Amino acid sequence: MESVFKSLIEPDWEERGPAEWDSKRRAIRAAFVELLGEGAPTAPPALEVIWHGEERLDGLTLRKVSYLAEADDRVPAWLVVPDQLAAPAPAVICLHGTTADAKEACIGRGS
Repeated sequence: MESVFKSLIEPDWEERGPAEWDSKRRAIRAAFVELLGEGAPTAPPALEVIWHGEERLDGLTLRKVSYLAEADDRVPAWLVVPDQLAAPAPAVICLHGTTADAKEACIGRGS
């Protein structure tokens, strides 16, 4: 019984030295890269931020914006800025869920 399982965990090809392994490694890598696809672009696109308006709410300014995440993918977002901000301050990134109103829920709206 042991010999049946041994074949599952040990390679069935003989080691023939570093040169052959290098060739096999390159073939494995090429097949893996082909499965993965082209991958991400070498450089992200410019953000191309668009301002869609703003609202004032309880000492905050809520600015509705969108930006380019990829060349063909615009992401809507809220930029929430305290009204009394007098100097640069740390930012908080609020990642939202995937429901229709998840972005709104992050700022206390929606469900």
